[in-house]
Amino acid sequence: MNFIPCVTWIPKGAAKAIPHKVQLSSKELDEIIQKTKSELSVDSENSDLDENLIAPDVAGISNAKPLSHDIKSEDGCGNLTADKEKLEDEDLSEYEFDKYDEEESKPDAVLGLANLAVYASNTADPYITLKEDKEDDDSEKDNFEIKPTDNLLVVGRVHDDASLLEIHVFNEEEESFYVHHDILLPSFPLCLEWLNFEPGESTKGNLVAVGSMEPVIDVWDMDIVDCLEPAFQLGKRAKLKKGKKGYGHRDAVLDISWNRNFFHVLASGSADNTAILWDLETCSMASTLKVFKDKVQTLGWHPFEAQTLLTGSTDRITRVFDCRVEKSCLEWEFPGEIERVLWNHFDPFCYLASTDVGSVHYVDCRNPKPLWKLLAHTKEVTGLTLSPQCPGMLITASSDKSVKVWDLGVPDGTGPGCGAPAFIAEMEDYGIGAIHNAVFCPDSAFIMCCGGEKKCNNLRVWHAAENSAVRKRFFHRPLVKAEKVGGENVPENLGEGSSSIERPTMSSMETDYAMSAMESMSIAKSSVKKKASKDKIKKKKKKPRFKS
Repeated sequence: MNFIPCVTWIPKGAAKAIPHKVQLSSKELDEIIQKTKSELSVDSENSDLDENLIAPDVAGISNAKPLSHDIKSEDGCGNLTADKEKLEDEDLSEYEFDKYDEEESKPDAVLGLANLAVYASNTADPYITLKEDKEDDDSEKDNFEIKPTDNLLVVGRVHDDASLLEIHVFNEEEESFYVHHDILLPSFPLCLEWLNFEPGESTKGNLVAVGSMEPVIDVWDMDIVDCLEPAFQLGKRAKLKKGKKGYGHRDAVLDISWNRNFFHVLASGSADNTAILWDLETCSMASTLKVFKDKVQTLGWHPFEAQTLLTGSTDRITRVFDCRVEKSCLEWEFPGEIERVLWNHFDPFCYLASTDVGSVHYVDCRNPKPLWKLLAHTKEVTGLTLSPQCPGMLITASSDKSVKVWDLGVPDGTGPGCGAPAFIAEMEDYGIGAIHNAVFCPDSAFIMCCGGEKKCNNLRVWHAAENSAVRKRFFHRPLVKAEKVGGENVPENLGEGSSSIERPTMSSMETDYAMSAMESMSIAKSSVKKKASKDKIKKKKKKPRFKS
């Protein structure tokens, strides 16, 4: 078993140039080795003493005269026959097996664990004559250093019984792609989300939250190599024996989304039919959404509106929440279980949803019905991603082993969702087996990654413009970067013929989802609770009393 259930990208410049490596010095390592050897020697001596205690009895038995030469066996008819073992012993007499037990046991046995020669470094080992090459050291240092032009690709991998988090370095300019380091995970990974917010720190971090089969979310620091424990955890499993109560999810975490407008907010969907909003500043729960009838399989924060959360569940319903108001959401029902949901960052009123029956739907939040439906694949659509810079470029991937490219159209006064998208190209056999995910690189218009389940080859980074049809359709389209109106970020220069557009905010939506950004998740929740408690008190006072 070897497959990739989840992947995520880390933007350029987010990682430290020289990651911190958890490494013992040669002196510390040598002390540990010597201490371990002494402990093993003591254990070995104790075991020898135990053997000597029973040695007399064993010796007595072994020195007894063998009876096999005098005893004769009976055949099936009851007649005595010569012992065949006597002849066999005579043939093996040259090997002197009868003196095998008389050999003196040496305390320094070859296979004794305490006598294994281990050195803190190769230079201290007398048996290693070929010293380390300085050029090899320089190349390793170059590979260890992360350049400003490097993207990191974080891959959740399941290999037999092991679960790993692999951190790859990808450089489009140098055309390099290699594994930088990996982390052993305690549980089967299901989803990944990058975030550059670190609790209690004034500087930005470089963290990846991992949702797994466990109800706890582990958040790992990507700037630390060879770390054994996550930076922090969200949630806690209840311990029945000690009677300690847990908090957070009660089942597997299926998807995670970080709020890029309020950095301290993280959302997670679970198989326990709930979605939880986390306050990363205190690593605690801020609110719980419980309106779902089945597993919350996918979710995503709006790219510009901090309070708007999109979810998709296996009850075949997508929901858009205004997280400032409890149980405030709009719903759309579809013909299949929701696999993926995705906001269109070039048209903030609209989102896409894929299902397990191979269909993709385009929804405008101001309309009660989807604008169009697309039968994209023959099986569930597990990958749904939009180019971050090329407007209208949509890629879908499926467990039917195919990847398809679509054109939603260039945003204008009417928006790209007026008609069904145009089919551009298809990769029928993508080469990685059934595909579980597809994600565009945040710093490139055409680079995307897919993870599959083929044992020998299950990870692929693809430049979509390698396909002639894709290149003809999109390569000369002006690259743009969607910005929020009144945003503080300065638009980047995306190359010749590129531009930057500002899409309208959702403040004019009929559902009034975006009146203003919420200041704090915890404050919003507490205010709702206080208001509800006051109403209860008032009702109690007005309750009439009856006398018997």
